[in-house]
Amino acid sequence: MIPNLAQILASAAIVVLDGVTIRPKAGVTFKPIRSSFDITSGTIGVAGKRINETGAEISFTPDGYFTDAIAQALHPYKSLEIGAPLAAFRKVACSSINTTTDVITDTSHGYSTGQAVKISYTSTAPGVTGGFPRNTTLYVRAINTDTYTLHTSSSGATNNTGKVDFTSQGTGSLIVSRMRSLVVWCQNGVKVTFHNVMVTQLPNLRFSAGETMFQQVTIKAFHKHGETPTTGTLLTLEEATFTDAAIDEDNYSTVTPSMTWGSTAPFDDLPVGSSIEVDFTLNTTEYTADVSRVAGLMLGSIGATVKLTAPGLTWAETLSMIQGEGERGTAITEALLAIGAGNATFNMRAVLEPPDFAAAAEQAMVQPLTFSLVRAHTDGIPSAWYTFYRD
Repeated sequence: MIPNLAQILASAAIVVLDGVTIRPKAGVTFKPIRSSFDITSGTIGVAGKRINETGAEISFTPDGYFTDAIAQALHPYKSLEIGAPLAAFRKVACSSINTTTDVITDTSHGYSTGQAVKISYTSTAPGVTGGFPRNTTLYVRAINTDTYTLHTSSSGATNNTGKVDFTSQGTGSLIVSRMRSLVVWCQNGVKVTFHNVMVTQLPNLRFSAGETMFQQVTIKAFHKHGETPTTGTLLTLEEATFTDAAIDEDNYSTVTPSMTWGSTAPFDDLPVGSSIEVDFTLNTTEYTADVSRVAGLMLGSIGATVKLTAPGLTWAETLSMIQGEGERGTAITEALLAIGAGNATFNMRAVLEPPDFAAAAEQAMVQPLTFSLVRAHTDGIPSAWYTFYRD
């Protein structure tokens, strides 16, 4: 007999987020979401309640094991433009659609057969028999790692039937979005699968010799795209056993970090105290559908601050930098901030915020420094908000 959900998630667990295995430092917290509205009568008051939205929120703290795949899974929005959906998506040139075979060529697309997707376009819609299926859930048939076709049902993708028939390529790019999944493998032999998830709290980072890197991540689960909310569209339970892979202890970055900001002394080789703290803010906007209300989230903005102590940095060095900014309206100096810690590298374009100063025997003259993210761009095209990868 499968135990209830509260018992399941009290079990030790391993998480697989969008196909990437992440080990929680402790437990996994599951919080059901249900908002409602009242049915009221002037004579009897509240006569009942009706569902407005249902979903779930899952939180855990990763153990600090670090690979490029984990960095991408936990920080998936580094290159998104404002207004882009937080669902996973790829852009492929419309010219890559073969209108004779209906095969789409997209190198290393990463899709698997039966995976549910939705499509849209950036310029002119490709021609499709029956009309462009912009709000329809389609299913991928992965021919190989670089090519695939789209089908109107999961069984059609498996059996190569019900293929989407492209009659013209259109112009610009075809946008293919898919649902991210979150699987919680519990040590009591139960597998919990959330079918459509989005990271809503980016895990803050701690670069230090005294602690592991990741702080808490929060993930919101929505119902499956294009389906009426019911049992199984938010999550499913099944009995299953997960076999974990071996752990390489070198993939835990717990070393004293180094940091540079620009190429001017003393910031080109900044002395660092015990740790560097990188904190993120993620602002999102809901997009809604009549049947399930909140269907997902769009990116509003990403903010980041880097905070550290800098022993040996003098009052005069910092003051000269800040005082040299110029009169009102003058641009504030910005430069590339680069952090290195073991196999981890973090970069962002940043400005230095004015620090506090102290003149006391028990305090450093220059209090902790704070840098704030500014997004670089070239000819109006924004760069990644930040980069975070294995060196």
